[in-house]
Amino acid sequence: MLDEPIFESLPSSEDFYYDGEPDEKWAREHYLGKDIEFARKRYHTYCSLSVLHDWSHVGAFAFRYYILGACRYLQDEKSRDDADVYSALAELLLRKLVEHPQELKIISEYVAKFSQWAIENYEKFGVSEYEDIYGDVKEKYRKLRELAMKSSGREI
Repeated sequence: MLDEPIFESLPSSEDFYYDGEPDEKWAREHYLGKDIEFARKRYHTYCSLSVLHDWSHVGAFAFRYYILGACRYLQDEKSRDDADVYSALAELLLRKLVEHPQELKIISEYVAKFSQWAIENYEKFGVSEYEDIYGDVKEKYRKLRELAMKSSGREI
């Protein structure tokens, strides 16, 4: 497992605020007061892609904490062949880093390291046979690594 950033506290109810829509409220109701490990376990218990979607419409402060559960999940041996989460995570992280570069700066160096790990472990997820569906996922992680390194203030 890659070393993760350390947070002093769990996200607050206000940290979940994004736009007041039902997805945000749902995430707050199910995750508020829970830790990263709780989030990681949900990927194994429920539809993993649906769990990742929980983070599409939450505030940056909740996102930067709980998205580490997705990274832990993918690093777990049991996540082998989960091409959906592997591909979608790169896209979600790219979008969020563009939308909230300052708020996500605390995780950007970790995201760069995770992106390198994801590139090196590409075969684990069986994505290559579905490039017509997912596109070039390695390239998405390369772009993510580059953006994360710039966001962290480090050069590639």
